Amino acid sequence: MKKAYNNLELLPERSRVFLKSFDIDVQEVNPLTDDGKPLFLIKTNTGHFVLKTILPPTKLVDKLRSVLLPSLGFQQECLIYKKIHKFDCIGNYAEYISNDKYNLLIGFLPKNEVSYDKFKDEKWKLVIKSLSDFQWCNKFLDTSFKSGLHRFIYGPQGKAFRIGITTVRQVLGLNTSIKYGYEVFRCIIMQPKLNRKFLSHNDFLPNNFIFSEDFDSVYLIDFQDVTLESRWVLYDLIGLIWHSIDSNRIELKKEIINSYLQNLPSGIVNNLNINIQVKFCLLARVIHSLQWRLKNGHNYSEQVLFLKSLLNNNDEYSNNFVDMIKEYIHER
Repeated sequence: MKKAYNNLELLPERSRVFLKSFDIDVQEVNPLTDDGKPLFLIKTNTGHFVLKTILPPTKLVDKLRSVLLPSLGFQQECLIYKKIHKFDCIGNYAEYISNDKYNLLIGFLPKNEVSYDKFKDEKWKLVIKSLSDFQWCNKFLDTSFKSGLHRFIYGPQGKAFRIGITTVRQVLGLNTSIKYGYEVFRCIIMQPKLNRKFLSHNDFLPNNFIFSEDFDSVYLIDFQDVTLESRWVLYDLIGLIWHSIDSNRIELKKEIINSYLQNLPSGIVNNLNINIQVKFCLLARVIHSLQWRLKNGHNYSEQVLFLKSLLNNNDEYSNNFVDMIKEYIHER
């Protein structure tokens, strides 16, 4: 955490106005990240809070965009924090305080700083339990046009098409991008919609879940990408394992997969096309990683090789994933 500030000068004017409306004595404002994201720790005489804000646009094109298309992700996050407690969802979440069009104020979560790669198996089970609890608390998201637009931008299928085809064409050319698009479309056709809708976090990575100080509870954060889905129930699970678990830790992956599948509602597993679930989720995840590395100037040769193997149906990692899931189903 960066050096503390003893006044509000760090915050945009509209955030200062927002905080003053609560008549609280702000003692310190600290940036919570080192990358310039507008996320701040607010220390007051009554407690600590987190303020997430949208910075005022400076360029004309950004000003027009903010008027025509307000931040759907920010609005979604505010909605979830506001309603997740109202509907008594199982799980642990930061306390919702208030929000307006540009600011969200929530309770501060003290956290354990132990690196996720040091987690014991039972700690991973806590993480998976928190994911399962969140996914099936789906009472408060609607199917309106705005929700559909948000899902197109942030949801697994929207990202797979919208980002994937462009990224693959840029890296591997038109022919491969057509092949990629066909494979994504084929996956969607071959996985029927499930009989229950669920919440997909879509960014379920270690920086978006927090262990409590006693290491006995897990809090989920960062809900701007959350969408209401009906197909890719394994998307968050596979993304977590692919990004965070070393490929050689086979037994740990089995434990995590089994723990997750045990928490699925009755009947869901039987409606899954396991091969297609795994293939689509890995395609979408490798595209996410490839785009990030391309954007930030990092080497992406491993991601390209992995993508090619997925498209050619000869990827051992994918096959192992499928085998572990089918083994659980067979033993059940």
